[in-house]
Amino acid sequence: MICRRMRKLMRKMLVFQKNFYSKQDNIISPPMMLGSNAISQKTWFHILEYGDSDLSTSHVDVFFYYLRKMSKYNEQCPVNFTTTDCTFMNDIVTKYEKISGEADIESKIRGDDCILDVIKGNALQYGKPWSMVEYVFFPIWLPEQEHWLLGILSLSMRQMFVFNSLTCNKDKNKIIEIV
Repeated sequence: MICRRMRKLMRKMLVFQKNFYSKQDNIISPPMMLGSNAISQKTWFHILEYGDSDLSTSHVDVFFYYLRKMSKYNEQCPVNFTTTDCTFMNDIVTKYEKISGEADIESKIRGDDCILDVIKGNALQYGKPWSMVEYVFFPIWLPEQEHWLLGILSLSMRQMFVFNSLTCNKDKNKIIEIV
């Protein structure tokens, strides 16, 4: 709560403009393809450079796309991993909300092709089957804190690690509860 207030105060103090570019000057034509995302506005890059706004799912998906690509084609990468994307995160949250507290959870999970396709390495460009990796990196969005976390699932250790860049410990219990 305090971190969110501090961020809002900082934004007001720094007086960031909402419309940094004019409507015409903001357009990138033709759109630039980053991963599977077509970037058609300069403000997309402005957010990365100056941090005047929260990262969008598009930013996070592009980041994870390039991590997947590096993992698949860089033979010198010391860690064997793959990633998911924001859609996968939303699918997992939606599925959990539907089936939590119900009997026969296992059959309901097995029937979800979207989730299984990501796990098999078929859904995402440069994705690897989870059976062939040691780690799965995934994004976690915290709407109340307006903040992204990095989740890492260690398949060999059967543990999940969560990395948080927020310095406030006040929201720590809330984050643990959400995750």
